Amino acid sequence: MFQATRRRLAIWYTAVTAVLLLLFASAVYLYVRSTLIERIDDTLNHVVEIVERSLVMKTVV
Repeated sequence: MFQATRRRLAIWYTAVTAVLLLLFASAVYLYVRSTLIERIDDTLNHVVEIVERSLVMKTVV
């Protein structure tokens, strides 16, 4: 009798822990992904500004 209850409790505990871990990992993944994409966009915009300035300088001279 107690073995079945113990087994069901263990399965529920495992399932709840797995779901919580999946939610936490997904949140961390989405945060890191959006942060990296934002930083890459900023870096690319900065590079474009530098290239534009260098092209303007060369055409003026």
